[in-house]
Amino acid sequence: MINIIFSLILFYFLALVQTSFLVHYEIRGSLLNIVFLLIILFNFFDENENKLGLVVGITGGFYLDVFCSSYPGLFTLLGIAIALLVRMLKPFFEIKKSISFIIILFVALLFYEIIFSLLTLGNNFYFNIFSLIYNLLIGIILYLLIKMFYALVQKGTKK
Repeated sequence: MINIIFSLILFYFLALVQTSFLVHYEIRGSLLNIVFLLIILFNFFDENENKLGLVVGITGGFYLDVFCSSYPGLFTLLGIAIALLVRMLKPFFEIKKSISFIIILFVALLFYEIIFSLLTLGNNFYFNIFSLIYNLLIGIILYLLIKMFYALVQKGTKK
């Protein structure tokens, strides 16, 4: 219950920062999508029996729907779809290896970019490869930071 409340608060502030602050820092038309990156990270590290990853997908997508001027429910559906996609891909990979995360991250971000481009087809089809690369690099950096933090915590508890 505490994890769900924490994720509600965390994703509220992340969606607020993403839609109000990070939109001013685009690189070649690509924006950092920190909410979807964290949905992927939560679902990658979450056990399949635990439903927190799906709650995170719903929460992150809902808050993006609230703060963005897109079709209602679009980001909520994308958040759920990405959470389910990551959960479906995890059994095919060894979770301990970094390359597994990179492959899952790439597939999830590619899925997001393709679906988002197709759903906004009425506004001219626009697939931004730089957005995919930018979010992939930031996702890898976040993953490495989490692994490094986890290793430090493990080393600190063994003493």
